[in-house]
Amino acid sequence: MSYRRAIITHLGADGLYTGQKRVLQTFPETPVKKAAIIETVIDSPRTANILYEKGVCISGERKRKLDLAIDVIEGIKENVNELKPTGTSESKKKAAYDSITM
Repeated sequence: MSYRRAIITHLGADGLYTGQKRVLQTFPETPVKKAAIIETVIDSPRTANILYEKGVCISGERKRKLDLAIDVIEGIKENVNELKPTGTSESKKKAAYDSITM
């Protein structure tokens, strides 16, 4: 049984709706303040693990891996741009560039 389904059966659909409505009514109007409150709630380790399991947010380790992958891709892009052929005499560079960009 999924986590959400377990909550719905425990509280009932009406209870879940009422709880969500009450929480949203107490949030501030401005998105910045609302985001700050949600951020502090998500920082809880248990809540973060549940949200990670549901696919709503990513863990700190996955975030670091994603940042590393983005850095690697940016480095590859820079190297590919340096390989871009500038003249007809650079056939090796052109062949390397064409093989990477295909």
